[in-house]
Amino acid sequence: MNDTHTIFLSLKKQLKLRQISYVELATRIKMSEANVKRIFSEESCSIARLVQICDAIQVPLAEIVNAAAEIEPSSFVLPKEAEEFFTENLDYFVFYRQLEHGHDVKELVEKNKLSSKDLNRYLKKIEELGLIERQPGDRIKSVHSGYLNLPQTSQLMQKYFRRWIPHFFERVMSPDKKHFTKIFSTGLSEANRQELIDEIGALVLKYKKRGFIDQSKGSNPFEAVGVC
Repeated sequence: MNDTHTIFLSLKKQLKLRQISYVELATRIKMSEANVKRIFSEESCSIARLVQICDAIQVPLAEIVNAAAEIEPSSFVLPKEAEEFFTENLDYFVFYRQLEHGHDVKELVEKNKLSSKDLNRYLKKIEELGLIERQPGDRIKSVHSGYLNLPQTSQLMQKYFRRWIPHFFERVMSPDKKHFTKIFSTGLSEANRQELIDEIGALVLKYKKRGFIDQSKGSNPFEAVGVC
């Protein structure tokens, strides 16, 4: 976990709650606005400076640290219209998920062997569904942040899994440095079996949170990771 990043996320939240701008903070700690912006951009400063910032906004450093530890990944749900459309047009959903995973437009054109006409068709429809904003220079801005919360029982999830799972196992059964499978079997008491399930669940949540931090920080590059 990048603790520094979550601390600065917590600090930014407190600044926003108190409606304290970087200009005002700079005045309070007797620094230039440029230096304050640099600290928050690079997410780097001494402990003494961090304490000074906390004093300036009247929030104890311990409170900032505790709040940082409790930061959880955000999530969103698809609008009903979008979920219904994607259920009937799964290729659009796959393309949208690729956008969400950080692939740029040029990469997606090559990956999916799309013509300019096809690309425009996909982007136009996904924008109409209210999920992206198209910007100059082929840049795409996602309207939502965090993880997509798609119910396991939804028709879209079931159709997507039926398509995704064969692709997943095709990758892991042809192992390389990034794709592999681990298989084991043993005999366990009910208590130990449940403990194994709980620990796997905790491990997934741990790295889901780390992924959220990597992506919100804009770590480059980051890679889509699937675990089954």
